[in-house]
Amino acid sequence: MTQLAAREPSSFEYWLHATEPFDDADPADIRLRAGEVGCRIGLPAPEGLSLTQTDQYDPNPRRRIKLREWHVTAATSDKRKTVEFVAVYRPYRLEGAEPQMPRLEQSDAGYALRTAAPEGTAVVLLPVAETAIVEAHGLKTTGKPLAALLRDDGSVAEQVVVDTR
Repeated sequence: MTQLAAREPSSFEYWLHATEPFDDADPADIRLRAGEVGCRIGLPAPEGLSLTQTDQYDPNPRRRIKLREWHVTAATSDKRKTVEFVAVYRPYRLEGAEPQMPRLEQSDAGYALRTAAPEGTAVVLLPVAETAIVEAHGLKTTGKPLAALLRDDGSVAEQVVVDTR
């Protein structure tokens, strides 16, 4: 999660870059393939992002540089003073199964992401402030991101609290 603030209402952008074009039909499920790997990229928050994609530069590089990169811009549709971008990256091998994108649950205190994992269900809690308490799926954290793997019966197999300070 990235939290941004401006002095006055502004539009905000989240940028992605790659050597291959993106499949960018849906901000919550942008797809990229390069060689034998793929990546599903989700921007489930904020809602209402508009996507644009180009392989152009401003300014263009010197003529001897032949590599073109693709650029996706996810922009807020309205001007605001603050924004929270939630981004999810799910890399995988093309020979295997494509990973699911997590479901996003939002509250005033933060976000919960939940998705199937090989050994159960993966859950990530993302508080929006140091004092914010996020509770979901039998888990609770105050002010710090928490990632957990839940067994099929809902019990915690593993849990990590991330100190971002």
